[in-house]
Amino acid sequence: MKKNFFIALLALITAGTMQPARGERLSGTPSPIRITSEIGKIGLSPAPLSAHDAEEGIFSVQGGTRFSLEAGDLRVYSGNSFSGVLAVALLRGNEIVALAAEVSIEQDNDRWVQRFSSCRIPEGTEVLDGDEIALVSKQTGSESYCLLGVMPGADEVTTRIAARNYRLPFCTVTVTATEGAETTVSPANLYPDKVIRGRNFTVAARALAPSHILAIEVNGSRVPANYVGQNYFYTLEYVTSDQTVTITAIDTAAMPKYMEVTPTADKRLKACFAKYEADYVQSLNIKGELRTEDFYYMRDSMPALLEIDMREATVTSPRQSIPERAFENNTQIQTILLPENTTSLGSNAFYCCQSLHNIMLPAGLNQFGLNQFGKSGVGTGIVCALWNPYEHGSMSGFRILHCAFANTGYQYTGTLCVANEECVNAYKAVDYWSDFKTIKAVSPIDLAKLTRLPIKQRILKEMESSALIAPKAAATVAGENGGCTVRQSGEEELHIAVYGIDGRRRAALTTRAAETHLPLAGGFYVVSVNGIATKIVVP
Repeated sequence: MKKNFFIALLALITAGTMQPARGERLSGTPSPIRITSEIGKIGLSPAPLSAHDAEEGIFSVQGGTRFSLEAGDLRVYSGNSFSGVLAVALLRGNEIVALAAEVSIEQDNDRWVQRFSSCRIPEGTEVLDGDEIALVSKQTGSESYCLLGVMPGADEVTTRIAARNYRLPFCTVTVTATEGAETTVSPANLYPDKVIRGRNFTVAARALAPSHILAIEVNGSRVPANYVGQNYFYTLEYVTSDQTVTITAIDTAAMPKYMEVTPTADKRLKACFAKYEADYVQSLNIKGELRTEDFYYMRDSMPALLEIDMREATVTSPRQSIPERAFENNTQIQTILLPENTTSLGSNAFYCCQSLHNIMLPAGLNQFGLNQFGKSGVGTGIVCALWNPYEHGSMSGFRILHCAFANTGYQYTGTLCVANEECVNAYKAVDYWSDFKTIKAVSPIDLAKLTRLPIKQRILKEMESSALIAPKAAATVAGENGGCTVRQSGEEELHIAVYGIDGRRRAALTTRAAETHLPLAGGFYVVSVNGIATKIVVP
């Protein structure tokens, strides 16, 4: 392998001194290497040679000039591997006028992109209108070069480039940033607003405030970015169509950590959140209707979620059942209080929820699927099973499969709380329930541990504490019928933000007015004026 590497390196270094293969004709046999379009890199992609060429968007060569070339996707089409050389050739019809670069390769049939970073047309070579740049290959033991063709079925693949006045195929890249962010494009990009079709385009972005982070969307979809130092980097790979990149600065301090939401038949859980809010909610209280899509939204789109209270929600689809894999592999969630009307849990609903230590199973729940809590954290916490068998004419708790609590250690440390003292023996008589280390009747203390969501309590306490801080004398805040009013005696610039008791920001503005009235529905609010918070009641 090392030998092949040094052969290829030597070939690239000496490419500029290769003798022209003038007059050599291409073999009539197609190359065993073909150009395809399977992973988005389309055919040959040259780079302009000068600032003028770049400005004009053209590609032209002459004897002695250098250029770079990318080629892909390449794939060995005939046989399982190829051994020989791959070269950039200047062609005149079926005749090789000169070679601009050549590398030795040992390649199996995996796809790859070949980069020729230092191609050079030999000095003294006459380049005519109609000449073309193309890839040719020569297999070990062969006497002549073969032209690379197109893989059958490949569409829109560029196999030949005009050597003079070739108009580069561009894709436009529109980059916009909201206030609070700045963007630059990579120095490797030839243009700040477009990219040669089939090449990469890199965007760098930076948040201008310490409390801000950035969200990057491409064509309307959120994408992950690499965070290095204070910059976010995102690379659009093998661009084949126009692209839109939007950089949004998010003030994390303004994002709610606790929220109460009420999804309905006409308003799904996703619609209950303003843009980006779902990314930062840690404690969630859900009322209203829950469907399968809502559970998957919590699992896949709420990465910071640690606790959920769904006791006042109703599961409407399917059949009062928590869907299969509802929270599977959610390694963050710690506490879950299920809807009161839940009757069954789908298979793998909480599988591998490693941080899930506390869960309340409602009185109507009497059916488990497979691997319900396998590899989860419930073995070190509290499982509260409120189904009372005696109320249903049974002498034992509902039956579960052997895999329900597999690999959780519940036999050694797990605590099972049941409806009352009478139910303790009922659950001790059932396989797998009986394996819990501790089985006892639920107590007010146990219920308090389960139902007291610590993150929610902390957030609400912080809001209440900040509200006790008196505002500066320069501004007063008062709750009035129909809203709140902020008054000041001078002309100081006031930054006003209003938050509901659920933590969601309801209004924000900057003003120098002597009196500012903000319309609000009746309820409790926290109003922040220049960072000083006041708790108010709107009648």
